[in-house]
Amino acid sequence: FLNLNIFLKKTQYICTLPNILLIYNMIENMTKIINLSDESFDITIQVPNIVLVDFWAPWCGPCRALSPILDELSMEYNERGVIICKMNIDEQMHTPRRFGIRSIPTILIFKDGQLLDQMIGGNSKETLASKINMLLEEHAKN
Repeated sequence: FLNLNIFLKKTQYICTLPNILLIYNMIENMTKIINLSDESFDITIQVPNIVLVDFWAPWCGPCRALSPILDELSMEYNERGVIICKMNIDEQMHTPRRFGIRSIPTILIFKDGQLLDQMIGGNSKETLASKINMLLEEHAKN
Protein backbone atom coordinates (compact mmCIF):
# COMPACT_ATOMS: atom_id res chain seq x y z
CA PHE A 1 0.00 0.00 0.00
CA LEU A 2 0.86 3.63 0.18
CA ASN A 3 4.27 4.14 1.72
CA LEU A 4 3.92 7.54 3.36
CA ASN A 5 7.62 7.87 4.19
CA ILE A 6 8.61 7.52 0.53
CA PHE A 7 5.77 9.80 -0.52
CA LEU A 8 6.68 12.54 1.93
CA LYS A 9 10.37 12.36 0.97
CA LYS A 10 9.63 12.54 -2.77
CA THR A 11 7.10 15.34 -2.72
CA GLN A 12 7.77 19.03 -2.59
CA TYR A 13 4.67 19.56 -0.48
CA ILE A 14 4.85 20.95 3.00
CA CYS A 15 3.09 18.72 5.51
CA THR A 16 0.28 21.12 6.24
CA LEU A 17 -2.84 19.90 7.98
CA PRO A 18 -4.94 19.96 4.75
CA ASN A 19 -2.33 17.84 2.94
CA ILE A 20 -2.10 15.36 5.82
CA LEU A 21 -5.90 15.09 5.91
CA LEU A 22 -5.99 14.52 2.14
CA ILE A 23 -3.42 11.70 2.42
CA TYR A 24 -5.34 10.15 5.32
CA ASN A 25 -8.57 10.35 3.31
CA MET A 26 -6.88 8.63 0.35
CA ILE A 27 -5.71 5.77 2.55
CA GLU A 28 -9.11 5.39 4.19
CA ASN A 29 -10.85 5.30 0.80
CA MET A 30 -8.52 2.93 -1.07
CA THR A 31 -11.46 0.68 -1.99
CA LYS A 32 -13.55 3.59 -3.19
CA ILE A 33 -13.29 5.97 -6.10
CA ILE A 34 -11.71 9.24 -4.99
CA ASN A 35 -13.35 12.38 -6.35
CA LEU A 36 -10.63 14.89 -7.15
CA SER A 37 -10.71 18.66 -7.27
CA ASP A 38 -8.28 21.00 -8.99
CA GLU A 39 -6.80 21.59 -5.53
CA SER A 40 -6.31 17.91 -4.63
CA PHE A 41 -5.14 16.68 -8.03
CA ASP A 42 -1.40 17.41 -7.85
CA ILE A 43 -0.80 15.94 -4.41
CA THR A 44 -2.88 12.86 -5.28
CA ILE A 45 -0.87 11.97 -8.38
CA GLN A 46 2.44 12.33 -6.48
CA VAL A 47 1.98 9.08 -4.57
CA PRO A 48 4.28 6.15 -5.45
CA ASN A 49 1.26 4.08 -6.52
CA ILE A 50 -0.40 3.71 -9.91
CA VAL A 51 -3.10 6.42 -9.98
CA LEU A 52 -5.81 6.23 -12.62
CA VAL A 53 -7.79 9.46 -13.13
CA ASP A 54 -11.06 9.38 -15.08
CA PHE A 55 -12.10 12.74 -16.52
CA TRP A 56 -15.88 12.61 -16.92
CA ALA A 57 -19.16 14.56 -16.89
CA PRO A 58 -22.62 13.54 -15.66
CA TRP A 59 -24.23 14.18 -19.07
CA CYS A 60 -21.76 11.88 -20.88
CA GLY A 61 -23.27 8.46 -21.69
CA PRO A 62 -19.96 6.61 -22.15
CA CYS A 63 -18.74 8.16 -18.87
CA ARG A 64 -21.79 6.81 -17.04
CA ALA A 65 -21.21 3.37 -18.59
CA LEU A 66 -17.57 3.42 -17.43
CA SER A 67 -18.42 4.31 -13.83
CA PRO A 68 -19.45 0.82 -12.60
CA ILE A 69 -16.40 -0.67 -14.34
CA LEU A 70 -14.13 1.70 -12.41
CA ASP A 71 -15.95 0.80 -9.18
CA GLU A 72 -15.23 -2.89 -9.81
CA LEU A 73 -11.59 -2.23 -10.71
CA SER A 74 -11.16 -0.14 -7.58
CA MET A 75 -12.31 -3.05 -5.43
CA GLU A 76 -10.21 -5.59 -7.35
CA TYR A 77 -6.96 -3.63 -7.43
CA ASN A 78 -6.95 -1.91 -4.03
CA GLU A 79 -4.80 -4.66 -2.49
CA ARG A 80 -2.21 -4.00 -5.19
CA GLY A 81 -2.17 -0.31 -4.30
CA VAL A 82 -3.88 1.05 -7.41
CA ILE A 83 -5.77 4.28 -6.71
CA ILE A 84 -8.72 5.12 -8.95
CA CYS A 85 -9.99 8.69 -9.07
CA LYS A 86 -12.57 10.71 -10.96
CA MET A 87 -12.65 14.36 -11.89
CA ASN A 88 -15.87 16.01 -13.05
CA ILE A 89 -14.82 18.36 -15.86
CA ASP A 90 -17.94 20.52 -15.40
CA GLU A 91 -16.96 21.31 -11.80
CA GLN A 92 -13.17 21.26 -12.11
CA MET A 93 -12.01 23.08 -15.22
CA HIS A 94 -8.38 24.00 -14.57
CA THR A 95 -6.83 20.49 -14.49
CA PRO A 96 -8.60 19.15 -17.60
CA ARG A 97 -7.50 22.26 -19.51
CA ARG A 98 -3.94 21.84 -18.21
CA PHE A 99 -3.79 18.28 -19.58
CA GLY A 100 -5.55 19.13 -22.84
CA ILE A 101 -8.62 16.99 -22.17
CA ARG A 102 -10.86 17.49 -25.21
CA SER A 103 -12.86 14.25 -25.21
CA ILE A 104 -14.47 12.32 -22.40
CA PRO A 105 -14.15 9.89 -20.93
CA THR A 106 -10.39 10.29 -20.85
CA ILE A 107 -8.27 8.33 -18.42
CA LEU A 108 -4.80 9.49 -17.43
CA ILE A 109 -2.56 7.11 -15.51
CA PHE A 110 0.20 8.42 -13.22
CA LYS A 111 2.91 7.12 -10.91
CA ASP A 112 5.11 9.39 -8.80
CA GLY A 113 3.55 12.40 -10.52
CA GLN A 114 4.62 11.21 -13.98
CA LEU A 115 2.06 10.62 -16.71
CA LEU A 116 2.43 6.99 -17.82
CA ASP A 117 -0.45 6.57 -20.24
CA GLN A 118 -3.67 8.03 -21.62
CA MET A 119 -6.83 6.27 -22.78
CA ILE A 120 -9.61 8.12 -24.60
CA GLY A 121 -13.19 6.91 -24.94
CA GLY A 122 -15.16 4.12 -23.35
CA ASN A 123 -13.03 1.08 -22.56
CA SER A 124 -14.03 -2.39 -21.45
CA LYS A 125 -13.14 -3.73 -18.04
CA GLU A 126 -10.80 -6.21 -19.70
CA THR A 127 -8.94 -3.46 -21.59
CA LEU A 128 -8.51 -1.36 -18.46
CA ALA A 129 -7.47 -4.36 -16.34
CA SER A 130 -4.93 -5.37 -18.98
CA LYS A 131 -3.45 -1.85 -18.98
CA ILE A 132 -3.30 -1.74 -15.17
CA ASN A 133 -1.66 -5.19 -15.03
CA MET A 134 0.92 -4.19 -17.64
CA LEU A 135 1.82 -1.01 -15.73
CA LEU A 136 2.01 -2.86 -12.41
CA GLU A 137 4.38 -5.40 -13.94
CA GLU A 138 6.53 -2.73 -15.59
CA HIS A 139 6.84 -0.69 -12.41
CA ALA A 140 7.39 -3.67 -10.12
CA LYS A 141 10.71 -4.11 -11.94
CA ASN A 142 11.77 -0.51 -11.29
